[in-house]
This record gives sequence, C-alpha cells and structure tokens, in this order.
Amino acid sequence: MATAYRKTFLNWVEKRLQIGELNGGEFVFPHFFKYESVPIRLYLLEPAQDTLGPDEFSRVDISNLSLRVTINDTLDDATPLAEQSTWTQNASQNYWEGVLDLNTAGMSTYIGSNSSMTAYIQIAVAETGGVWRTVYQRQITIENSVAQPTTTSPDPTKTYRTAEESDGIYDTPVMRQGVQKVAISPSGNYQRIWGVDDNGTAIDQILPYP
Repeated sequence: MATAYRKTFLNWVEKRLQIGELNGGEFVFPHFFKYESVPIRLYLLEPAQDTLGPDEFSRVDISNLSLRVTINDTLDDATPLAEQSTWTQNASQNYWEGVLDLNTAGMSTYIGSNSSMTAYIQIAVAETGGVWRTVYQRQITIENSVAQPTTTSPDPTKTYRTAEESDGIYDTPVMRQGVQKVAISPSGNYQRIWGVDDNGTAIDQILPYP
C-alpha cells in the first residue's frame, strides 16, 4: 500500500508555506501529535520567472540540495526533540519524501502528561558540501496522544500461536511449570510422555495415541 504523503509547498524566497503551486495563500502546519510519524512530500517553490501573475510559482531544482527538518522546544539547541535529515529525493519531479518521526524519548518527555505544548519547527537546505541555510521557521503546537503506541500489539495480518500451542511444538531449555513433552510414534498409534511430578518422581509413560 502506497504511503499517503502530506504535500507541503515551501516558498523559499519568502520563507513561508503556501497552499500550492498555483495558490500563494499562506499555509500553516496543523497540530502535530505525540508519537506521530508524519509522512511528508516537500516541494521548494519560487516565483515563476516567465509570468507576471502573483500566484504563479515554479519548483526549485533540488538535484544539488539536501533537506533537514527539525523540531525542538528551544532555540539554538544541539539536541532537538525530533529531526529528519535523510530524505528520498525525486530530482525529476523536484520534491523530497520522508517521514518525520515524533516518537522519540525527548519528545515524550517534553510533552509528558500535558494536553499540548508549543515547539519550533525549522526547515533547512544545503548545497552539496555547503552550509545549512534556514528557509522556514515557525512555532507549532504538539498535542498529546489519546493512546500509546501499540508496537507490541499483534499484527492483524499475521497469525500467531498461543503459548500452549508453542509448548507443543518448540523445545526449550526450560519449560513452563506443569508442561510435559510428548513424542508420537511413526504410525500415530502411541505416544511417549516425559515430565516430572510435584513429588520429584520422573514421568516417562508410553500410552495409546490419542
């Protein structure tokens, strides 16, 4: 399934976000959320040179540029709350794609149990081998999350064995309490059961199967 990237148009001449290539109206980032991973497709725009229209813009050639997006609670800080400097560049269509991951330890600590907090977002570009140049910086709002990440929840597209089913399939150095191991004869008519009783007596029985 394709990622639904959020298209973001940045006028790097005026250092502001705008609605689109044919609409220079001001755009403001919506609120972000704690634990959020934000898929972004970012276009750099500049006023078109071949028209006098106020809402005509061209995509900037990004083939020689790198992108970095940073979120932090303070200014001039070497340890931001979240940062993404690795982006997939589409040089033919002149845009970057990537995911800005807010699910960081620093971000979680900063938001804590507050319903929302303000932070700064900064977008910078650099020519190959050059220095970073800030092309956008604003305050944003980060909302707390209703639920915590479910990274340990089962994937609904997969099937999983229960602990009891795994006990019957996998051999482990130490079994769970009360578990007995069973070997079945090639004909499937007999079973051999190994285990230990609570009084310390070894269990080794051959019985009909099943």
